[in-house]
This record gives sequence, C-alpha cells and structure tokens, in this order.
Amino acid sequence: IDNNAEDNKWFHDYSSTFDLLFQVKFNDKWSAEAAISADDDNTAPGFAYDGAFIQYQLNDKIAIKAGDMTYSEGAFRYYDYDDPGDAAAGMMERSIRGIEVDAYGLVVGLGFGTDDDDCDASGAGCTTYDAHVAYELALGDHTIRPYVNYKSYQVENANSLRAGVTANLVFGTMANVQLVYGLYSDALSEDSPKMSHAFTVEPEVNLGKFSIKGTAYYALLDDDDPTLVDAPEYMFAYVEPLFAINDLLSVGVQGEYHTMTLDSDAELAQAFIGPKAYFSPVEKLSMD
Repeated sequence: IDNNAEDNKWFHDYSSTFDLLFQVKFNDKWSAEAAISADDDNTAPGFAYDGAFIQYQLNDKIAIKAGDMTYSEGAFRYYDYDDPGDAAAGMMERSIRGIEVDAYGLVVGLGFGTDDDDCDASGAGCTTYDAHVAYELALGDHTIRPYVNYKSYQVENANSLRAGVTANLVFGTMANVQLVYGLYSDALSEDSPKMSHAFTVEPEVNLGKFSIKGTAYYALLDDDDPTLVDAPEYMFAYVEPLFAINDLLSVGVQGEYHTMTLDSDAELAQAFIGPKAYFSPVEKLSMD
C-alpha cells in the first residue's frame, strides 16, 4: 500500500501465486509427477505447464527419472528472494528434458534445454544440450552440496556454466548457517572466459523466545564483460531479531540495506527498517 503525494490517493498492489502438483504411485517401483503453476501480478495470472516425469525406484538409494526435470541450487533464505524461479544465491531454476539418475546422494541429469526459445541474438531460438551434476555429502548434522550445470547452445562461444557449493552447518539446536558460493560464466569457450562470483552467508540463532536471522550477499562481476549473477543486485544485507510472545505470536523488527543494482558505480542504495509480526492461530495456518 502506498500514498501518492501528488493526488493524496491510496492504492495497493499485490501478486498471485498458484502451484499444483499431481503425483501418481503405480506400485512400489513406478511413479509419476506433473505440475502446473501461475505466478503474476494482480488477480489473473496465466497458467503454465511446468513439466512431467516418470520415475523408477530401484531401491531406497537409487532412482531413475525420464521427462522434465528442474534444477536450482542454493535458494536464498531471505524472504524477498526465496523463490528460485526468480533469484538464487547459487543457481536459479534451469530445466532439462531428458534423464536423471539419483544414486547415493549423486544426481546426474542429461538432456535438452526446455527454456531457451530466444537463446540467440536473432531470437530465432536454438536447441541446447544440458547437464546438471550435484552431490550431497552428509557430515553428521552438516550437509555440503557441490554442483555444476552446463548448457551448450551449439554455436561458437555460446555456452553457459553455473557451478558452486552450498553448505548447511548445524550447531545443535541454537544455531545454524547456510553458506553459498556461486560461479557464473556465459562464454566459457572463449580464449579468456569472463566469470562472476557470488558469496552468501545466512545465519540463524535461536535462544528460547529470542531469535535472530540474517543474510549477507556480495557478488564480484567481471569488469570487462560481466556475467549476470542470479540476484537482482550485487550486494545486500538483511537482519531480523524476533521475540516470541507466546506460541501464537512473535514480533520483531527487520533492517535491510540494498544496492538496488548490478552496477557497482551506480548510487542507488537504499536502507529499510520496519516492524514484523508472525501469527499462527491454528495448526497449518500462519501469516506474517
């Protein structure tokens, strides 16, 4: 809700999001999924097909999928960028139509890109050949997940690399932190490929009724030919201390600093501070 100082009238803006997932289990080995979604401003977002796949579960450690797979890595905990379809600390959503093998924590997906209708300069579209590899290593309560995603546009000096690692470290019930490093290059086969890097730290501390969480993000873009990172700005910081009044209501304050741009020479930085409340009147219903 905003107040326009020119005519002193109030107006509001909002967005609508809808996700629908169909899951079918044929037997202990075979299953299938299909998804549709809608996400746009105001009341009538258009629906889109998000893909479908069939899965064969060999055992509790090995599964094979065929169809449409979507991969993202290092999703932000920060509330405004936590949709990996729009932003990510590591890698935003990328889709592959092909085959995936998931074995003992190793995920390997190979196939054709499904989201590159205008991937060349003319807008004519092209077929991409894609690969995604990730491995989730469990070390006690900690998990470390390195990943690589490669996309080839089948034209000279036109390919795209996303790589990095996400670490989730847990220190008992009192504290945890997510650390993400992301590497980005959209012309890897050039003689001197340009690369950008992003670093994210997102801690949470819980001390009974008091808790605090935050995010610190910084991206290093190549000066000559920057590959855009998967966030809308090169630096931001967020912190939110919170106090639980009872099991239903928690109140706190959030403070934020945003550069508002991917250009480090631009002077567009803004700071925000304001109250925050979380209310959970019944089980499975919450609002903030």
